[in-house]
Amino acid sequence: MPGAEEIRNALVGTWRLTLREDSARDCFRIDGYGVVNSFFAMLLAIPVYFLTATALWRMATEFGVETNAELGTFTGAYIVGALLHWALYLFAMIPTSQRLGLVNSFGAYIVTYNWGTLFTALAMAVPFALFSLGAISGAVATMLTMPAWTLLGWYRWQIARTVFGAEPPIALALILFDFVLNITVSQVVGWLLMPGVTASAA
Repeated sequence: MPGAEEIRNALVGTWRLTLREDSARDCFRIDGYGVVNSFFAMLLAIPVYFLTATALWRMATEFGVETNAELGTFTGAYIVGALLHWALYLFAMIPTSQRLGLVNSFGAYIVTYNWGTLFTALAMAVPFALFSLGAISGAVATMLTMPAWTLLGWYRWQIARTVFGAEPPIALALILFDFVLNITVSQVVGWLLMPGVTASAA
C-alpha cells in the first residue's frame, strides 16, 4: 500500500506530466512495488465516483428526466462500470504492448495511467461537488466538466506518447479505444444491474 508521500508525489507528477515538465517522471515510483501500489488509486477513486454518481442522479431530476432506477442501484452501476472499464483497459494493454514492442515501458505506463485516472476523476468531480453543495446549477456543472474532459484526453495523449512511447497514430488509437471501451462497459453494466430501467422527459 502506498504511503501518503507516494500518493502526493504521484498526483504532483500527474500534473507535471500534463504540463509536459521533464521533472514529472521523478515523482513516480516505477519499480514493481510502484506498479502494484498504483492500483491503490482505484480504491481512492471510489468515493470520488460515488460523489459524481449521486450528483448525476440528482441532476437527472433537475433536467426533467425521470427514471425508475434507485439512487443506490444507479450509484453502484456507475462505480462498477468505472472500475471494470479501468481493469479491462489495462488488461487489453498487455497484449497490445507486446505487439507494439513496448513491453519495457508498460510498467511506467500503468503507473502513470492509474494515478492519472484518479487525478482526472478528481478534476471531473469538482463541478459535481459544487452542484451537490448548491453552488451551481446542473447545467453549469455540465458545462464545467468540459475542461476536465479536455484534461483527460490531453493527459492520456501525453502518457501514450512520452511514457509508453507510442507513435502519434497509435497514441490516438489508444485514446479512442479507451473512450469506446468506457462507453461500452457503462452500457453493458447498466443493462445488467438496472434491467428494465426506462427514462422519459417529464
